[in-house]
Amino acid sequence: MHGRGAFVVLEGCDKVGKTTQVKLLVEALNNLGIVTEAKSFPNRTTKIGELLNKFLSKEIELPSEAAHLLFSANRWECRQDIVKALQNGTTLIIDRYAASGAAYTSAATGKSLTWCQEVDRGLPCPDLIVFLKVSEQMENSHMWDGERYDNIKFQQKVSSNYDKLNDGTWKVINGQQDLNVIHQELLRSTLDIIQQVKNRPIDRNIKMECRPKTFDLETAFATSKRRQMKKFRGPDSPLYSAIYPAIYLTRIFGQAPYTFSKDRLVPSNIYLMFSFIFLTVCSYNVYIVFCQFINSTRKEPILGGTEYIKVTFNFFTMIYSLLMTIWTRNKFVQIWNNIQDYDDAVRLLGYPQKEIKTGIVCWILIFVNIALWTAVNQIGMYAFSESWICNIGYMSPYFGSCLAVYKFIGITFILGQRFHHLNQLATKCICSKRNNSRPMKIDMKTIQTWHNELMIVGENLNALYTWEILLWLANLSIHSVSDIYFIIDKVLNDWDNLDWPSICCLASWVLVFVTQLITLHISCDYVSTEANCMGGILIDWQACLIEKNSLKTPIETSLHFINRKLEFTAAGCFCIELPLIRSIAAILTTYLVILLQLQ
Repeated sequence: MHGRGAFVVLEGCDKVGKTTQVKLLVEALNNLGIVTEAKSFPNRTTKIGELLNKFLSKEIELPSEAAHLLFSANRWECRQDIVKALQNGTTLIIDRYAASGAAYTSAATGKSLTWCQEVDRGLPCPDLIVFLKVSEQMENSHMWDGERYDNIKFQQKVSSNYDKLNDGTWKVINGQQDLNVIHQELLRSTLDIIQQVKNRPIDRNIKMECRPKTFDLETAFATSKRRQMKKFRGPDSPLYSAIYPAIYLTRIFGQAPYTFSKDRLVPSNIYLMFSFIFLTVCSYNVYIVFCQFINSTRKEPILGGTEYIKVTFNFFTMIYSLLMTIWTRNKFVQIWNNIQDYDDAVRLLGYPQKEIKTGIVCWILIFVNIALWTAVNQIGMYAFSESWICNIGYMSPYFGSCLAVYKFIGITFILGQRFHHLNQLATKCICSKRNNSRPMKIDMKTIQTWHNELMIVGENLNALYTWEILLWLANLSIHSVSDIYFIIDKVLNDWDNLDWPSICCLASWVLVFVTQLITLHISCDYVSTEANCMGGILIDWQACLIEKNSLKTPIETSLHFINRKLEFTAAGCFCIELPLIRSIAAILTTYLVILLQLQ
């Protein structure tokens, strides 16, 4: 037994979506292995509930005060069932509770909220009250069922009473948001409260205070605690804190037109300006470079022609990546938010994702690229007697394409870490089962659910970048083989008058391109390997359950995890994995030999 269940209540005016959210929340919690049940008040299945149903449907008439006592009696007759369920570890999600009784009766009779609350004192106190708040316009837009309280003006009074009943500990959610956004926010708050109350006794005396109220230390502590929990998301999350330097860099070069609204990543029109500014600057710089090519005379025509092709192809690749970043902003933020939701679910069950390695890898990539690009800049200035501005202008489109590649590498590495962490959790579960040690809080169904969520993220990521990957590979390969060709050509044919600065400049460019090429393959191979390990782990898990004679589901239910593979492809042409580097190297070497033979 892992402690008692949590008592969560959803409050709000009629037709704001409480019933729908209760169903979604109960289903989500049960899928996470948390035993959860739904209840609603009035409970129309009891004798008192049947009477209340007739009252609400206007079949009978009762004084509002008498109806209020019946509503309270309906809650009291379910009191023991609520307490028993919580003690047995079942989390209860309840649609309406005592606050609704006070808010509606006060609106109907004009009596004070204090008077309306008295009959409910002694009922179990909710651990969390969530209030779905909507505007008057939203209330007016709903179709009523014809029940007694289906009236706009009356619902406005009820909404005002809810505001007075809120003592500062309620979780207020904007009910006008998208259904899934509300669900995710509600799920996070519920998982938080489940962890907080599992070892606390059940509060059997409901507390409802109306504003104004005196300072209460316990309430202040609960509010402070809730604010601290929010710091695990959004810009204060461990993941964002580990990679924020890289995000700032990509934002400057137009590759991150996103921002945070509350704790969710959303597209940003302000940061979108950076994308258009960088696009304009790069276009101007490429125009200047072409003008210089036209006005300069080269001893080797092939070198000039190759430079045209390289600069043009890289510029096209950079433009395509930047436009895709702008066009697919909503898809990318959904991928990020799904990863963040996964992190939340894992953390709230006590198995948080550590971000130390993420931060280390982030800083390594930053410093390596600073060193490489500084070398390219300084050697290029010396070799071609260029000014800093002129050299940076030539390099700027390459900055853009490079950052697009590393942005993809970063998000794939983050996803790969999640798969690795989930594989470790599954392996620990197997070990604890075999060794009869302390059981973990998660089961096979939870692991499968999380793995499916990460697989969807990976598949969406591949669909988003598949054509860009093809362009990146072509761009990096063309530049690598051409630069290596010119290095070898100069060494073989002009050894006596070898221009070492230009050789070093070309070598530094080769190092930049090869580093991107290798890192891209490593990141894709890492994610694919970790994602595709789960099938074998789950089969091993079920074999362990067979040994213990506790297998409840057929072993065939895990076979699809073996068949379902996550692979990053270049427009569907080939999979990006480490063996592909060998194939690319072989093809480029063959092409290089042919070029050298033709000179």
